[in-house]
This record gives sequence, structure tokens and C-alpha cells, in this order.
Amino acid sequence: MIELQVNLGPRSYPVRIGPWRDWELRTLFEGTQLGRWAIVADGGVWELWGRDLLSGLGSAGVEASVLCLEAGERSKSHETVFRVYDHLLAEKVRRDGVLAVFGGGVLGDVAGFAAATYQRGIRYVQIPTTLLSMVDSSVGGKTGVNYGSHKNMVGAFHQPSAVLISPEWLISLPEREFRSGLAEVIKCGIIQDVRLIEALEDVEPARLVRSERLEEVIARGLGVKARIVEQDETDLGIRKHLNFGHTVGHAIEALTGFERFLHGEAVAIGILAALRLSQEVVGLSRDHLDRIEALLNRFGLPTRVTGITVEQIIGALEMDKKASNRGQVWVLTPGLGRATVTDQVPADRVRDAVAYVVNA
Repeated sequence: MIELQVNLGPRSYPVRIGPWRDWELRTLFEGTQLGRWAIVADGGVWELWGRDLLSGLGSAGVEASVLCLEAGERSKSHETVFRVYDHLLAEKVRRDGVLAVFGGGVLGDVAGFAAATYQRGIRYVQIPTTLLSMVDSSVGGKTGVNYGSHKNMVGAFHQPSAVLISPEWLISLPEREFRSGLAEVIKCGIIQDVRLIEALEDVEPARLVRSERLEEVIARGLGVKARIVEQDETDLGIRKHLNFGHTVGHAIEALTGFERFLHGEAVAIGILAALRLSQEVVGLSRDHLDRIEALLNRFGLPTRVTGITVEQIIGALEMDKKASNRGQVWVLTPGLGRATVTDQVPADRVRDAVAYVVNA
């Protein structure tokens, strides 16, 4: 088992990565008097792995009630939060209780927001079951729901009390979703950890999900996220580095109705656009661009988009919520393992970078 620590003073918490049998749950909240536990779970995942989780909790003397919900963006609503409140009230979970989240990023956001607001905040534990949530959304404390057509419009920063990751559960994840999660891992390597890129280059793509290297890959990706969150908990500075590839990626998601691409697939295309822009603006070498494009292709991630135009993407970028008063904010890399933020990017360079990933 690999253990990391997210150091945020009184809000610090451990991340344990390894088979659920090795989590040593009895030591998790040692010396802390806890009340009742409740679990919010993805119904499909619960069918496959719920017995394992209950066994692990039971070995630590924890009994928990369970509320199964549908995964997917439609669940990211106030109505779902109210269902969580109703369950917590029915199960008499008080301020000393714990809400555990067993599923992907959407449920993590929703249940985390419920935990942040129920009785002015209770502990919650992230138990992510998708690669994307393992390496990204489970750490950092961002919670929230959509409001109408506005994504993540209502939310709060509420750090988990622990993050528990069992990579073996990824065996049941659809291959496309696993690949999608790898885009976020590759992003972490680009902005801060070249050794993570090397680890992915050294492993056979088809074998990664069952490889002993998977724990290391998850730990290195999460380590990047943790180090950034420690420096910038509320997203005012260096945490923007985590948006590398997301500027064009979000535009592509929006233009295709959030249906054609999984999040990581759109980010993969956005990564290539950001690399091209980095080459033009901050001097990234062509060798580095080609190296990452080869890695994206190797893991079956898309690097080009069809069916939408350069002009449509440029228009969507102008609506990007990360735009500053002076112009579009871009996260770029002058070399693998480094990142920088700038809003001083000429429009013609942006157009060139977008055109690089659009197949007319």
C-alpha cells in the first residue's frame, strides 16, 4: 500500500492507495469519536464491489447505511442533494457522523456538497471507483452541483477526511472510461512530473489496469494534485496549472453537447492544442509535443476533432469562465514537468493551435 498525506493544517488528510484489505481502517480515525456512517454509492458499482467495501468497514467495527444513486451528470442537482439529506436524517446521522462516497466524480461532487452543508458540515470520506476520480476529483475539496444549464455553479470547498483507493476495482471499469482517466494522468506528468510520463511510456497499455505499476501511476498523478492543492487550496494561483488542456477541452465538450466525448477524451485533444500553443508562445520543443502526442495515441486517446469548426471553438473560448478582464487565460508548458499561466497570447497563435487539432 502507498500512503500520501495532503497537508492543509487542521484540514490535512491521508490518501491510501492499495487493495482494500490493506487500508488499515482501524488506524484511520484513531483517537476520534465518530458517530454513524452513511454511504452514498453508484448503484452499478455497489452491485459489483459493495460487499468488499462493507467487509473492509466491518473489519474496523464500522456499520453503515447505504443510499444507491445513479451516476451521471443528471444526478448533479439539488434534487440529488436533498435525497442525501433525507437519507442522513432518516439514519440519524449527526454532526459527528461520516458520509462515505463510493463512486465516480459526479457522486463525489454531489455527496461532498451534501457533507459540506448538512448540519453546517460533517466529515466525508472519498472512495473513488473510476480512474478519473482517483487521480483528480477525490483530492482537493471541490464540491458542487449544476444549476440549470450552468455546470458546478453552486458549491463549496470541503476537504475529505480521508481518500481510500483500491486500484483492483478498476478492472470492471469500461476500457473507454479507463483511457479517459489517463488523460488527466498524462496532464499531471506534463505540468509537474516527467517520471510519470516515463512510467506510462514503459508500460504496455493493454496491461496497465492489471499491472503492478498502476498503484505507482495513480500515486504519482495524485501526488501532483496534492502538492498543488497544498499551495493553493481555493484555486487562486498555482492550482490553475491543473487546467492544462481544459481550455480547449471544455470548449469541445460544450460544442458537442457533453455527449460525444468523455471528459478525458476532450481534455486529450485540449492537451495537444495547449502543447501546440506552448510551442508557439513559450518555446516548447517540437520533440516534446511529438512525444506526448505519441503517448496519447498509444493509449487510444483522441488528438483531433471533426464535425466542428475552428471558428466555433474560438467562439466558445470567448465564453470561457476562466477568461480574465485582459483576455483568455492559458496554462502552457515551456518544457515537460513545468507549467506557466498567461493571458498574453496573440489571437492568431490561438487560432493556429485550435486549427492544429481540428480535422475539417
